[in-house]
Amino acid sequence: MVEQSTNGLAELELSEPDESSSNIPTLLKNPKPFQYFETLSNMFSVPRYNEIDPTPFLTISFILFFGIMFADIAGALLLFAAAFLIYKGAGSTSPDLKRVTQILMLASVSALVFGFLAGDFAGFQLYDKAAFLEPINLLYFSIALGVIQIILGLLIGLANQIRARNWMKALGSQVSWLLIVFSGLTALLLNQYVLAVPMFIAGLLLILFEEGVQGALELPRILSNVFSYVRILALNMAHVGLSATFASLATTLLAIPYAGPPFAVILIVIAQIFIVFISVFAVFAHTLRLHYVEFFSKFFQGGGIKFDPL
Repeated sequence: MVEQSTNGLAELELSEPDESSSNIPTLLKNPKPFQYFETLSNMFSVPRYNEIDPTPFLTISFILFFGIMFADIAGALLLFAAAFLIYKGAGSTSPDLKRVTQILMLASVSALVFGFLAGDFAGFQLYDKAAFLEPINLLYFSIALGVIQIILGLLIGLANQIRARNWMKALGSQVSWLLIVFSGLTALLLNQYVLAVPMFIAGLLLILFEEGVQGALELPRILSNVFSYVRILALNMAHVGLSATFASLATTLLAIPYAGPPFAVILIVIAQIFIVFISVFAVFAHTLRLHYVEFFSKFFQGGGIKFDPL
């Protein structure tokens, strides 16, 4: 295009950057809703040049995990209203606060959806909850989400190593752990130890070859990473249990003539404000922890420099 527009009077030469990849600024290019969550991923670290940006993956799973933990119709509506009011009041003065309120509004919509699936309104069970939200089923579902996210993290890490042409790192640090995880799934779900044992041995040998004995000592950590996702169930039950306790007290107040119903309503309103206030911090923090510790550790190196145009 340059040569044609100048009739051959200009010459363009293309070359690879002479800087190391750690010094090249990273241009973040995400669709509008995902841009809100760049604040969360950048709080951990900015992706390196040519490293896959974790923001889109964080966005989807963050909204999903938050919604399950915070599943309550009344609480979700209250959280959305509070986030919207803060967004309108302080969003123009603080860009970071604006992003956080946008994240909370999206997360509250997810909580509203799961609240309808749970049939839970301020601690009152309106109808039977969806089967997968029953405690024992949610336990298995939470662990399944953990396995899926860890496998996804390892696959993203494999893609990063291939893009960087670190072939031995790809085999020793990514393929090896994928073999370990799939060997466990093959043994537990399919009961096929004939396949599981060779996969486990191959993965272990690759880890020993690339990372040495220290890498093999990390084997128990993969189990702790998976079981860490049980906190999705724990936060869900804590939120539901606390709301149900105040709902039970309000039901008791309803039996008191005349003064009972107004006091019951006041109790529910105050209780919901209190529960939303404490739950949003707990759920937000634990959802971030699942991403920063369990997910990002499987693929995200970070340490990049965010590109700022002149």
